[in-house]
Amino acid sequence: MACVRKYRWHWVVGWRDPITKKRAIEAVEEDTREAAKRRLAEILKTGEQIGSKATFKEYGDWWLENCAKRTIEDSTYQEYEAVLRNHVYPVIGSKPFAKVNRAMIRALIAAKKKEGFAQSTVRNIMAPVRGMYNQAIEDGAAHQNPAARIGKLNKRSKDEPIGEINPLTREEIQTMLQTATGPNTCIIIPYSSVLQGRAFVRANWWH
Repeated sequence: MACVRKYRWHWVVGWRDPITKKRAIEAVEEDTREAAKRRLAEILKTGEQIGSKATFKEYGDWWLENCAKRTIEDSTYQEYEAVLRNHVYPVIGSKPFAKVNRAMIRALIAAKKKEGFAQSTVRNIMAPVRGMYNQAIEDGAAHQNPAARIGKLNKRSKDEPIGEINPLTREEIQTMLQTATGPNTCIIIPYSSVLQGRAFVRANWWH
């Protein structure tokens, strides 16, 4: 609940943070009731009261339960919860959510890479962080996303191995086709494309 009132002979704006459940008080520069009302309207319109005093962990826990849980698969939710708990919270969980900046994210990524995590794993670790700040921007609780566009920060290490594709040989494919001759048999044949550098699948139905 938000309100304007006098506190120690001055007009202030007061509200309860929906994330931390703590009361917040802000004095207005122009010490009048009308100025306090204008400031309160501004706060409610921009969403500044959401997470204004929350730590990164407090906002993350709130985001998981109130935002992410309704829009992602259960398996993704569990992955997000695990990476935040095991990799992100120990580093920046106690910091004010609104104060986390690009340098802190850069340091977090560097720490994870130093621990030996692959580029793809680091990208997965940063996914919920990016989602949290996207939500905060939408709510007016943040003005930029420090975890956006992390490609330059998360380059593949020179020592990081690149997974190799080992496609089936022509003889192996022929053997598979000769063996699976029953009706409505689904054959999934993986093969590699040298030009694209990716693995593709094709499905053929045999009747």
